[in-house]
Amino acid sequence: MHPAVICAFSEVCGHARDRLCAEEPTSSLIPELHERLSRIGEADVECHLARARYEFERGDTAGAVKLVDAVLVIAPGKAEAWQLRYEVADQTGDPDAGYFEVMADEAELAESHFAVPSAKARC
Repeated sequence: MHPAVICAFSEVCGHARDRLCAEEPTSSLIPELHERLSRIGEADVECHLARARYEFERGDTAGAVKLVDAVLVIAPGKAEAWQLRYEVADQTGDPDAGYFEVMADEAELAESHFAVPSAKARC
């Protein structure tokens, strides 16, 4: 495949991911974008978290838990995922809510202490 096509595809997918993550948690655009990106293997952790937040906001706690738990398998240090998992557990009365809260705090602390500046931040 021609490099220009690959570059254009990557750029379009990047814009779709950015749009998905920028939407309000109740936006009806979230499931559509998430489905399309997932179908072609271009949904990233932030996309899955945006969809999980959408499911949580519309009251589908089981759907939110499924997505957040999947994110935590591939990104166990993601503070935002632990925070959302805590919020869902707290709302549903899950006895493990305290554990999720501690994990969210620990992940946030780790992100702030061990964060590496991106190339953009250094320029």
